[in-house]
Amino acid sequence: MSLFNDAKLILTPNAYKAGKLYSIKPFDGSGDFDVVRATTAWRRNASGVWESVANNVPRLHYPVGGGCPSCLVEPQRTNEIINSSFLNDGVNITTHTRTISGSIIYFFTSTSDYFKLNITGISGQRLHFSRTNTVINGETYILSCYVHVISGNPIIRDILFPTSIPINQTRVNGAVTPETNTIGGVGIYLIEMEITTTSTSQSYRVGLGAALTLTYSAQVEVYLPQLERGLTASSRILTTSATVTRNADVIDVTTPAGVTEIVETFADGTTNTETTIPATYQLPNGEIKSIVMT
Repeated sequence: MSLFNDAKLILTPNAYKAGKLYSIKPFDGSGDFDVVRATTAWRRNASGVWESVANNVPRLHYPVGGGCPSCLVEPQRTNEIINSSFLNDGVNITTHTRTISGSIIYFFTSTSDYFKLNITGISGQRLHFSRTNTVINGETYILSCYVHVISGNPIIRDILFPTSIPINQTRVNGAVTPETNTIGGVGIYLIEMEITTTSTSQSYRVGLGAALTLTYSAQVEVYLPQLERGLTASSRILTTSATVTRNADVIDVTTPAGVTEIVETFADGTTNTETTIPATYQLPNGEIKSIVMT
């Protein structure tokens, strides 16, 4: 017997509509998943472009460079940084060309959060974005943003909440990266800083710059900042004049009779096997490649 014939339910993210994610088995629709998320959310489409999808629409999320999609499932998150999405309105984009020397330049403000900088002749200086936010004391937060390096090799110079608060971990594109390490060459990078707060009002800054004895030039864009409670950065939650909450993806199905094992396969190839079988099964958080119930 084949796995397909033995399986009582098989989900590979393909067909869907608002409120429904279709399984390829069983054939009568009894294994189709219900989808609830009472807010919009973002996914990467088949063309590699991030786009917003409507309430209750499952997020078929495609890998960079193409391939088969996974189903993106995330918990509820709130972006505490306002005005994170000004680059999308076509009006408030601000482009700065600067020659930096002799001082720290703060380029992240409350009203224009997307900047392209042509940096020349930096020696031991830093370019920062800086904010103060109301937070919950003693909680873990992730501060994240995208950095587009057009040319040069900038490094992470300062990641502060402020200096009295240690950074638990810094990650670039998911890989743990010590402060003052080079981000990399030309490309787009997701930078994440994990911290545990020690106050209800915290100031922070994230910097890109050069080593104290290095002079360098670069072109850099910084955009889509996000501050959220959690251990990893989630998909972007765009804000304007107020914080925004994205509701959790709740995607579940009545478990078919007789199931003794559920194998969850994720986009990175890892698997998880459940042998304690619930009456109603809910997709776990992550990028789900397939669900097989036998």
